[in-house]
Amino acid sequence: MPEFILDTSNAAKEWRDLSDFAKGFIEAMYFCDQSPAYDMADWFSEETQEAVREGQSDGEIPSDAGVEHLHPDAIRDIAKFCEAFETKAADLLAKAYDREDYDSEQAGRDLYFTYAGHGVGYWSREQLEAEGLGEALSTACGRGEVCSFFGGHVEHGDAPFVHVSVC
Repeated sequence: MPEFILDTSNAAKEWRDLSDFAKGFIEAMYFCDQSPAYDMADWFSEETQEAVREGQSDGEIPSDAGVEHLHPDAIRDIAKFCEAFETKAADLLAKAYDREDYDSEQAGRDLYFTYAGHGVGYWSREQLEAEGLGEALSTACGRGEVCSFFGGHVEHGDAPFVHVSVC
């Protein structure tokens, strides 16, 4: 399986100002929600939109949408969500960062994977097995939904944006 590398070469200042934790969260979201089958040029075609409506699309973000397409509100909301978790689980995360080969960017990815209910996350990391750290972080994380979608925005014009809601 090819390695997923999120293109950040055209990232806006808001991206560059994010913590590594929040960047990891966003990278995991793009990994899970980006569709290799559609790009922005054909995303709004009737055929593609019908596939999305019918649940036949394999992602909610076109293949060529990058972090530069993240709506400013999405960046703000993700940063706020990540900061709240980092504060809530500060002691657990500090212990996790003491482990070899585990850093805040991976912890951000694991927050996304765990919170959104994917098949990996804090609980599955070998580095976090000692002292039940992975399980403790998973419990602190809880479960919810991270919903991404691609489309225009009334206040910021018709340019397509990646929107995100975390609930």
